Amino acid sequence: MSPTFIFFCFYQYSFLLNTGFQRIQRYNAICRIQNIYEGNSEIDDNV
Repeated sequence: MSPTFIFFCFYQYSFLLNTGFQRIQRYNAICRIQNIYEGNSEIDDNV
C-alpha cells in the first residue's frame, strides 16, 4: 500500500468522524432548544 493511499483513507475516515460529530452536536443543540422551549431549566452539558 502506498503512503498516499493510507493518507487518503485516513482523510476519508476523519471526514466521516467530523460529519458524524457535527451531526451529534446539531442534534444536541436541537434537544437543548426543545428543552428550553418546554420550560425545562435543567440542561445537560454532557456531550
